[in-house]
Amino acid sequence: MNKVEETKEGEPITNIVDIGLSAPSLSSDCVGGLLRELTHHCSAGRFPLLVTIDHANSLYGKTTMKDKNHKLVDPKYFTLIHHLRKLLRIDWTNGACLLVADKREVSDARDHLTVPLETPLELFGEDIEKVEPFIPIETPLYTFEEMDTLYDYYLEKNWIASESGRTERAKKELKFLSGRNPYYYERICAFV
Repeated sequence: MNKVEETKEGEPITNIVDIGLSAPSLSSDCVGGLLRELTHHCSAGRFPLLVTIDHANSLYGKTTMKDKNHKLVDPKYFTLIHHLRKLLRIDWTNGACLLVADKREVSDARDHLTVPLETPLELFGEDIEKVEPFIPIETPLYTFEEMDTLYDYYLEKNWIASESGRTERAKKELKFLSGRNPYYYERICAFV
């Protein structure tokens, strides 16, 4: 950043966000600066910090992006991925990272032959060591009561917009089609 885009010590942290919004070419670096400030203040005991990253195994996957020589680019060269990986290092305290490893996120987007992997250990592969300590938490299928509660919530928020989706029959069909899978239930409800 040049002197115009610098933030001074003591300025509000929101200035970093403002710079990122006003200069998109600097936004990834602003995310890095914001994460550095948050972890610094967290380690100093000013507040606890919970970082959540969905599809976290994609931080260690392979890309289909090619450089000017038509060679595949390693994800570590992407600024945003660099900052997120740096955040996962154990060099700050008073916080935690919650990572979701998603089997829909293929670790090698170029490999169409391998059977999809299931467990976080398989999904992260050898990079599981980079997110230690790792405590896996299985997310089970919804119970019928949880599905009813979520359906009522979607109705209340008008996320189920169609009249045909607001019937008892639709409610039963959503349960059947999703197989009680949380991800599928949310995705199917998005189209009702």
